[in-house]
Amino acid sequence: MDTTLLVNPHKIRSSVKRLFTGRVTEILAELLQNSQRAGSRQVNITTAADGTEFKYQDDGQGLKGVEGFYKFLSLGDSGFDESVIENQAPMGIGFGSLLAHESVTKVTVTSNGLSLEIDTKRWWDEQEYYQTWESRLELSESSQGFCLDVKCDRKVIDEIKKALPEKVSSRKYWKEKISSYPALGYKDVLEITLDGIQTETGPIDVYLEGNEIVNLWIDGNKLTIYSPDTYHWDRIQLVNWYGQLIKCNVENIPFRFVFEVRNGRPINPKAPVREGFIEDKDFLSFQQTIEDALFAELCSLETIHATPENIKALYKTNPDRANNECPYITAAPCLPYEPGENSEWESEKGEEKVFLKENAPLLIKHEVRVTDQESCYYCYYGVSSFVEEISQKVGTPYELTCASTKPVKHLIWKPGETIPNRIGLNWLRSRGEFCLTDEEPTDEAEWHKVERDVFAFSFPSNWDIEDVEWTIGCEDPIKAISELGYAGFDPENDDRDRDELMSSYENSMDELIERLSPPPPIDSISGDLKQEFLEHAARRLNCKVTVISNLSVKFNEDGSLEIAGNQSLEAGETIPFCLSARVYE
Repeated sequence: MDTTLLVNPHKIRSSVKRLFTGRVTEILAELLQNSQRAGSRQVNITTAADGTEFKYQDDGQGLKGVEGFYKFLSLGDSGFDESVIENQAPMGIGFGSLLAHESVTKVTVTSNGLSLEIDTKRWWDEQEYYQTWESRLELSESSQGFCLDVKCDRKVIDEIKKALPEKVSSRKYWKEKISSYPALGYKDVLEITLDGIQTETGPIDVYLEGNEIVNLWIDGNKLTIYSPDTYHWDRIQLVNWYGQLIKCNVENIPFRFVFEVRNGRPINPKAPVREGFIEDKDFLSFQQTIEDALFAELCSLETIHATPENIKALYKTNPDRANNECPYITAAPCLPYEPGENSEWESEKGEEKVFLKENAPLLIKHEVRVTDQESCYYCYYGVSSFVEEISQKVGTPYELTCASTKPVKHLIWKPGETIPNRIGLNWLRSRGEFCLTDEEPTDEAEWHKVERDVFAFSFPSNWDIEDVEWTIGCEDPIKAISELGYAGFDPENDDRDRDELMSSYENSMDELIERLSPPPPIDSISGDLKQEFLEHAARRLNCKVTVISNLSVKFNEDGSLEIAGNQSLEAGETIPFCLSARVYE
């Protein structure tokens, strides 16, 4: 027993098929990569009319004699030039993806005057069969290059035709492109034809064009960094590895990039199917190179790429570094609330702009701190109702939209007293005053009188205006609710139909307005009935009729009525009252 060989080669052979996915696109990717490594410039693939065979042929150096066939068939070996082995570190198992496919029955390998037929069903497990491969080599009249004749099921041919189209639609998502179309990426490497028709080999995505930020070379390999993609949910981060496209996910960098590797091995792909890259010191160095290039470009006062999208993405890449090095911030103007059928968040900010930190506009935090003598609570919604007040008395307010630590002002609102109303709502207040401050308001804070109706709330509602956690500053509650009430409507967080939600919310507004509306004045009632109401109220209040004023009456559908008005006290103070009564026949 040889105790120095810590490998069981026969066991590895029987297990090698587990390394592959079984996809035809994987087979084509491995074959194209082998052709590129062999120095090919042309690959021709032809399919048989009966759909049970295809031929793969390239014009590369091919296999060099018996030794070339041996290295090609051996697991973990290859016959490529030393420069290819050094730069690309081939594992020597890619051809196995073809022999391991369950729908492939026979493969004939022909190159430089020699030919070998392989029965794929016997190749992996019959030791006597694969060990005697050399005895089955035959002479061939083939010219220089490499050729495969493959017997297979019709479904393999169908998959090949899908994978090698003449044109790939630009509307297809890029992840689908690189997983479904293995020829993409070989535009400057190989010319590939299928049944005489040239196959699409690039570009990967038309949306990259015109969005370049940085071009640089890393050890002779071109890296192009693009603006973040604001239209797709994921970002394009790709390495073109000698023609083969490999996803390269750099977590903390939201920018898109394409790294064309044509020289050396600056980063190391995972093998054998290359689903990404090994996160070793080379990968970390590559990641740092991208970050350094972005900061060098986007922190320059001469850059033409300081757009809101780019600057925001730079702060996401490395917030601490951006705060220390980037001279820019991004901010959007706060827009005033438009009364009517609009929720508060549908028009809260205008178009983002880039500012130098030293020339930043008035920045405010997007929340309202509502205070009174004993408490302070935070409301995310409501800033828009203060915009015109702030603009006229302080300056145009902007909201910071990047992760900068640039100081922002806090909007502090001190509402006035509760406005008396017939149903006792405590969130209807007089308008009060506001100030802008760095943190908590101090004695030196400049307070400004609020001269428009304003609001603040913590949570909206899908169904009912009274479920909103309101504070409304106004003079006329009914007018304020009519104009500002829609701000609290949120149709997004409920599975019910939007129209149904809107109808419910509108009905709740109408009902609230009706309940707040004063009943018809007593003067509209004539004769003895008016005097009867006055006397009834006086008895209930244990006072004289002469101290009652502004009496009004509201009849309810259930047969009851409400009698409301004011009662004058001896000290000259006037207090409101509201009485319930029954009407009898």
